Amino acid sequence: MSDESLATCPLLSTQENAERKYQNLESFANGETHPVANVTVTEDQEIWFPDGDIILLSAPLTENTAVGFRVYRDMLARESSVFRKIFSESLPVAPRTADGCPVVHVDDPPARLRVLLRVLVCGEDLLHRDDGISVITLDSLSALIQMGQTYGIQDILEDGIARLKKYYPTSFNNWLDCNHRSSLISDVEENPAEAVWLARLTDTWSILPTAFLACCGAGNMPSPNGETSDKFYLSKLGELDWEDLDRIVAGRIALERARTGRIVNLTRSVPSEFCKHPEKCALTFQRTLQDLDAGVLDGENAVELFQPWGEWIWRDGQHGRLCGPCEAQGSQIEFRGTLETWCALPDIFDIEVVEWPRSFRDLL
Repeated sequence: MSDESLATCPLLSTQENAERKYQNLESFANGETHPVANVTVTEDQEIWFPDGDIILLSAPLTENTAVGFRVYRDMLARESSVFRKIFSESLPVAPRTADGCPVVHVDDPPARLRVLLRVLVCGEDLLHRDDGISVITLDSLSALIQMGQTYGIQDILEDGIARLKKYYPTSFNNWLDCNHRSSLISDVEENPAEAVWLARLTDTWSILPTAFLACCGAGNMPSPNGETSDKFYLSKLGELDWEDLDRIVAGRIALERARTGRIVNLTRSVPSEFCKHPEKCALTFQRTLQDLDAGVLDGENAVELFQPWGEWIWRDGQHGRLCGPCEAQGSQIEFRGTLETWCALPDIFDIEVVEWPRSFRDLL
């Protein structure tokens, strides 16, 4: 089922904003019980089975209010050894509702716990639909990965990481395929640092180069209108540590230099040895460089830091096209320079990635 359609589970309570107060409720944490007076447990509107045999109490929303999920103990224990351990240790001392249902406290926020229960209890597949892949929000994917790791549910963890690796690939061609990547994960621009954090959490180093690339606004971030953006998301990177922030700032500078280097190489290629119109091609390219230097090429004509320049210059430029031999030679030089920059991304961001291609020849 698509992540975008939040279908309710069967047998859910139809009572909206249902609240049940348990006086002197004890929450279980680290093997000890702690009295919490006058806790208000709000029934989750999406996942609350009246005949469930356990209530999971999420991390408190406020000092004395928490969301509860009434579910089936065996369904969780069957999928997770961590849940089995929690239940075995906490049930003997767990507080109970008036109808005898035990209440077990977990440290997960309700939104994250809800995503996991949609999969384990409601049987939703947030990553696929009947005819193929289903787009998932980054928040939901992050919740699946974190919960899969926290509760030792390997298939959920591995499926989540696999989706993340497809969005942040080691393949240059796959990175440029914005349409395909935007069909995998949505709302990435809202929190570009999340992928870096997840990579660190799960030791998934192969996604770090493109995750950092996205953080410095340097690489083909799919947007809802299908266009790409070249924003520097520093204001949205507050959750990263200073070392990673330094990597992003230094990486942005290095990528700017790499782009300048590609432009210099292009200038040396025009006019080519077999140019049909040397003066015209030289003038066309010179005027384009002047526009770039003046910063007048923006909006829909702007070129991403990591987007190949050649094709844009002689097919979409404002001063006419170059001749065939100049275009061919420039394209070859530009393509090689772009691949070399791609292969250098781990070095640019000062990280070690074993799976990353080391030479542009590895990408051919």
